[in-house]
Amino acid sequence: MLEKNCGFTGYRPSRFDFKYNEHHPDCMLLKQQLAGKIIQKCCLGVYNFFTGMAMGNDIWAAEAVLEAKRDFYNINLIAVVPFKNHIDSLMNSYVSRYENILNKCADVIYIADDYSNNAYLLRNKYIVDHCGSIIAVYDEKRNLARSGTSQTVNYSKRMGRDITYIVPGSLH
Repeated sequence: MLEKNCGFTGYRPSRFDFKYNEHHPDCMLLKQQLAGKIIQKCCLGVYNFFTGMAMGNDIWAAEAVLEAKRDFYNINLIAVVPFKNHIDSLMNSYVSRYENILNKCADVIYIADDYSNNAYLLRNKYIVDHCGSIIAVYDEKRNLARSGTSQTVNYSKRMGRDITYIVPGSLH
């Protein structure tokens, strides 16, 4: 069953050169790459997609899954939220998008009732543990060992997951 599930990991907007400018050509290209990888996974029989609901990559991937659902009606989006009031930690520009995504999810899983330092790590571990493949917006050369994305990629490798990489800055 794991082979039918795909999770996402990737950077928050502050880690990209374009920061929060989603109209920047590099951001638009990144979103196109995400959408293309999601469609490839759908064509391979993946039908459950797990998002951690963080600003940036997680939200963009979730929106791409919901867009793909127009053509692949049998796919599901599952939100794995680190804690119940996670929405309060988001920038205002993400709040309505976040709520819209949650309303369209097949399931919403809350890892913890309240914030803790460990909630994000447990969320990422949950996604990897429940997915046979991961789409990672990640650059190994940047080697941000303490980043959640780096930790998630490394855990995915240890668990033998199939990882599809999208390397920011090399999308052209």
